[in-house]
Amino acid sequence: MSHQVIEAEQLVLSSRSSVNVVRTSGQFVCRARVAANPWSRAIGLLGRRGLAPANGLLIRPCRSVHTVFMCFSIDVVYLSRDWSIVKLVPNMKPFSLSSGGRAAYLCLELPGGSIERLRLKIGEALVCPKLGQERNGLFFS
Repeated sequence: MSHQVIEAEQLVLSSRSSVNVVRTSGQFVCRARVAANPWSRAIGLLGRRGLAPANGLLIRPCRSVHTVFMCFSIDVVYLSRDWSIVKLVPNMKPFSLSSGGRAAYLCLELPGGSIERLRLKIGEALVCPKLGQERNGLFFS
C-alpha cells in the first residue's frame, strides 16, 4: 500500500472517478464513487436500486445527508478533514435526514449493515491511498 494518501481537499472532482477507502491498517473498506461537485452531490444515490457490497459514495464537502426519494437503507459514516470517523449512522431508512455535526467534512455512504460488518468505530481513522494517475492535479484510478 502506498504511504501517500489523498487529502480531503484533493479528492477527485469528476463524478465518474472512484477511490479506494481503507483503514490505516490497510484493510479494505470500500470502492467509493466521489461526489465532489454540486451536481454529483445533489444526485448522490438517487435513482439507484441499491449499493453493491463493498461499494460506496464519498461526498465532499458534506455535513448532512438525506434519503428522501431513495428506496433502500444506507449506512452513513461522517469523517473529519483528517478522515477520522466523527459520527456513524447505521441503517438509515428512506425519507430520513441526518447531520454529522460541525466536525464532519466528508460523508461515506455505504450499503446498509456495513458499519456493523466492518466494525467501524468513532475516532477510527480511514485513508484514501493514491492509487491512480495524477492528471491536472486531480486523482483518478
